[in-house]
Amino acid sequence: MNRRKWFYRYQPDADFLDALIDDIEEAQRNMLIALMDTPGIRSGFEVTQRGAGINFSVDVDEGIAWDASGRRISNGATQNVPFTMDIYGATIAVTSLHERQVGVFVRYKIIDDPESATTDGLGDTVYTYQLESREFALVQGDVATIGASSPPATPDGGYIRLADVTIFESDTTIATGDINMGVKDVFTPYVP
Repeated sequence: MNRRKWFYRYQPDADFLDALIDDIEEAQRNMLIALMDTPGIRSGFEVTQRGAGINFSVDVDEGIAWDASGRRISNGATQNVPFTMDIYGATIAVTSLHERQVGVFVRYKIIDDPESATTDGLGDTVYTYQLESREFALVQGDVATIGASSPPATPDGGYIRLADVTIFESDTTIATGDINMGVKDVFTPYVP
């Protein structure tokens, strides 16, 4: 980690303080990367059938994961992920008498804390706090005859695979039996 030196009557500015926090976060990530054999899910992030009746979606429960950059991905409460559009903006659909596998992924995302909004010296709205968050994404595999579909590739951008879900043309809900959790990217600590 880079060191920042203070001296008598030094007036730190915003860039100095931001760089200080960046250095601390980078050191923390580098330490975690040194301890990881494989990044992925540490706990939780179970993908299950939507609990509230007919709904073409899945629920993802709370969990903790780390991506290959050492960033912590946290999901503090069960989230519903609707199967409407994939990461590329295409509608999730299957043609007659076929099936498709849809990968469910999560990645690290940082968002501005709306409660920390303030006005800077130029009159612009700025946020004094940022929150660690996560972003769920769906990726479609190719349509294939029933029993012959294959899972989609993991997209670029630090995504971690949670599950693969097989969908069929007439589906109005996703059943537990169609969710494959055996493909989940699992965190493994480095063992010398």
